[in-house]
Amino acid sequence: MTPEQLQQILDAIPQQSSAPHWTTYVAVIAAFFGAYFAYLQLKKIAQQISDTREAIANDHKRSRRERTVEILKYYQEATKPEHNKMVKLLDLMPEDQLVRLRDAMVISLSGELKELACSALRTSFPSIYDDYCNENGPTTFTHGQSLQLRFIMLDVVNHYEVCLVPWKLGIVDKDEIESQFRALVDQRDGRFKLDKARRIIGSDKFPATEAFKAELFPTTDAEPPMPALATNS
Repeated sequence: MTPEQLQQILDAIPQQSSAPHWTTYVAVIAAFFGAYFAYLQLKKIAQQISDTREAIANDHKRSRRERTVEILKYYQEATKPEHNKMVKLLDLMPEDQLVRLRDAMVISLSGELKELACSALRTSFPSIYDDYCNENGPTTFTHGQSLQLRFIMLDVVNHYEVCLVPWKLGIVDKDEIESQFRALVDQRDGRFKLDKARRIIGSDKFPATEAFKAELFPTTDAEPPMPALATNS
């Protein structure tokens, strides 16, 4: 209790011309202890509020760490063997073939691109090496094979987007996700991984991935938009 508060209590007690009665002293003492106990109660409440805030903050941090671990686990479990081959294929494919792939049309590849495509298709078409990849020259893949490549392409870019949505929402450990998933949008030979495929499909369909790339590489120039998705795809 401050001196000012004590003085207010004393001033509130009626003044007497003669020596104060013993009840006056009792009133003063009671007022003093009442104010002191009120102060202790307020201090206790303030501490409880502080402890609650600290507990909420710690719980929030723990939840963010748990979600970060869950996303890392999901990435490992949902990444398929053909994804890595497909990423390299998409980054190397000429844009005209990427547009055809996006529009569910047959594509024709040769050399390293044909090798990568056959490798990505091997799970779904076990005999594809014997049927196509052992031949010299360009290969025109069947409609079914081209559709499967299209499916893998969409599977990869959507897989990355799902992994980065919690980062965009701010519900995971920001620094840890940026450190672990930087490779998803990192540069290779001056180009961002899967950037060409995302632009051809439509960059607006991948807001989390685009925001992640912009956060890690804020000074990069935007590339021109790709042709619109065909209406019959």
